[in-house]
Amino acid sequence: MLMGPHVREGEINTMINTALTFYLFIALLGVTVIAIAWIMFLTQRLNKLSSTLREVLINYSKENKE
Repeated sequence: MLMGPHVREGEINTMINTALTFYLFIALLGVTVIAIAWIMFLTQRLNKLSSTLREVLINYSKENKE
C-alpha cells in the first residue's frame, strides 16, 4: 500500500491528519452556511408573523376607537 521505502510512518500520519482537518473544515463550513440560511428563513417567517400581528392590532384598535 503506502508503505514504500520512501514513505515514512510519520509522513502517512501527517497526510491523514491533513485530510481529516480539510474534511472537518469543509463540514464546518457547510454547517455554518446551513445555519445562516436557516436563521435567515426563520427571520423572514418572524417578520411575516409580526407584520400580520401588527395589522391585526391596528385593525382592532381602529374598531375600538369607533
